[in-house]
Amino acid sequence: MPIIDFTQVKGLEPIPVGEYLAKVVFAEEGLSSSNHPKIEMRWEVIAPAPFAGRQIFDILSFHPDAQYRTKLLLVGMGFDSTYQGEITAESLMNREAAIVLSIEDSGKTDDDGNPYPPRNKVRKIRSATRYGQGNAALESLAPPTEVVINKAKSRK
Repeated sequence: MPIIDFTQVKGLEPIPVGEYLAKVVFAEEGLSSSNHPKIEMRWEVIAPAPFAGRQIFDILSFHPDAQYRTKLLLVGMGFDSTYQGEITAESLMNREAAIVLSIEDSGKTDDDGNPYPPRNKVRKIRSATRYGQGNAALESLAPPTEVVINKAKSRK
């Protein structure tokens, strides 16, 4: 029978603010609370090496007010800036990009009133091709050690 000691379980700390090479490893279509299409995604960090394998959650929203970010994200993943057509979860899978991360406070609490820990947020998406090929290019992605926590906007 498995045994676990919760006093020995470490929390998952956000990775440092910075730019990381990552690929989409999960994408699922759905609807937002305002009934607009969205695609929930999970990025997996490829480089730099100390953070390889870590996963970052993101949402691609098709709400009219989110179109600017949606375009930036898709162009960063390799779609042409004049693209017109359907975007599916499948069309995003395994696409690579350089993602710029920040750290934000969730602003939310669990059922007992305890705050959820800070989390990473994708702030920018850039083309992965700008880094070229090889380890030297990937090493240029080493993130700063600065930790910045942004207060999340509260939702009503």
